[in-house]
Amino acid sequence: MVEGDKAQPAMNDGTRQVLEAIRRDHPDWQPEVTRWGEVQLRVGREDLQAVARALRDDHGFNYCPSETVVDYVKEGRFELDVRLFNLDTGAKLVLKSDLPRDDATCPTLAGVWATCKWHEREIWDMFGVRFEGHPDLRRVFLSESFQGYPLRKDFVDARKPRPRLVRQR
Repeated sequence: MVEGDKAQPAMNDGTRQVLEAIRRDHPDWQPEVTRWGEVQLRVGREDLQAVARALRDDHGFNYCPSETVVDYVKEGRFELDVRLFNLDTGAKLVLKSDLPRDDATCPTLAGVWATCKWHEREIWDMFGVRFEGHPDLRRVFLSESFQGYPLRKDFVDARKPRPRLVRQR
């Protein structure tokens, strides 16, 4: 779709409507639209729970299929990315928050979307981001005795290499 000289990104009606509602109801929020038509909303970690609840309660985002972290080691930060859907209207949004690597904590979203309980356990296990208030923050893939967080870009596995078993024919 082209409006004037500026090409508009593809966006479904539900997403377009929620974007207009967010801009109208929350002028202090600054949603951005990517060139792919994805709506992204960046907030400080101190506002994460309040914004998440507003997105759920006021704008119908009733499902969180993915919550993950991107490691920007050279910039000294993690980026928390929370993908949200409104299953009734098809609206999509990505909630983002920057976390300093030297203080990788943020409030849990497990009380907002139940799926975040598992997402946040995986993030803790692989990246070491601590979710304050999480009801069961423990490793989900690795043993509790494992040292470090293997998806951090600066992770070095200090364990002794194990012999590789090769079957002879």
